[in-house]
Amino acid sequence: MNTVESIEHNIKAQYPSCWEEHKEAQHLFILQQLDNLNDSKIKLYDFYMYVIFHFLGIEYTAAAAKRDQRLDKEKLERKHENIYRLVETIDYFFKEKDGKLLIDYNCINNLIPTVEINGQTLYGPADAFMNLCFKEFSDAQDNYIAHAKKGTQKNLNNLIAILYRPERKDYHKAKEQPNFDGERREKYNPATLEQRAQLVEQMPEHIKNGIMLYFQACYNFITTQDIKIGQDVVNFSILFKKTETQSHTPSQKKGIGLTGLLFKIAEMNVFGNIEKCADANIYDVFVMLYQKKLEADEERRAIKQRKRNIKRK
Repeated sequence: MNTVESIEHNIKAQYPSCWEEHKEAQHLFILQQLDNLNDSKIKLYDFYMYVIFHFLGIEYTAAAAKRDQRLDKEKLERKHENIYRLVETIDYFFKEKDGKLLIDYNCINNLIPTVEINGQTLYGPADAFMNLCFKEFSDAQDNYIAHAKKGTQKNLNNLIAILYRPERKDYHKAKEQPNFDGERREKYNPATLEQRAQLVEQMPEHIKNGIMLYFQACYNFITTQDIKIGQDVVNFSILFKKTETQSHTPSQKKGIGLTGLLFKIAEMNVFGNIEKCADANIYDVFVMLYQKKLEADEERRAIKQRKRNIKRK
């Protein structure tokens, strides 16, 4: 957290220094300003002004900006100098790549845990997608790729409707049980997706974009980063093809895909039939595949070594 204190302006406040420290209201405000920036409704300077003043609990308006113009040169320079110092403490929003300014979002904490649409509450996934089943992860990825290719709102709505679902009917009873799995959302059912996607269509655009950023960050985390599971550290990148896009989006290369992989896992009979495989937690599935991959690689190395030994004889 950053801390600022000004006796002159009677300000003492703490404010975020990274995405993970955002409160939900702060995060939604920033997403709105990012949309305004993307739509050229505000400039980059205005974005930072709105954000830093929001963090400090100070209203920044067009009228306030006009009043600043009436300050004498010395006071205006001193004020801008102080603001620039503050802005330098919130430099985590963007990164520059190939001469373009991109949103630098790598937060795997779900900062939008719920959404309210027409009086109905939809609950989102856990941090780092820890509670996603294999089928919903696969379907979400398919819609993300389609949205990245075509830019269609339908696929974006589907993606969100897959991840955000109503509360399970037995939630309040289930959470009191010692074996409660922590899942608040109703079980994923592709048959109810279309109806929920129609509801999601009414969601504000900046919230949709925020959820898309969250999906992208979690996907990148799962497919590229070291992850501690129990006492072990694993890296599932060996299970995924390298991505080719700028923002580490799911690979669009042709291949077996996650749906095809589902059938192969079912054939192994590790989790049971295909329905049980579809409901299995993605981390359980990827750990199993990771172990199988390591075993297969070790076997290939052993075979090569045996062949080399035979040739030497």
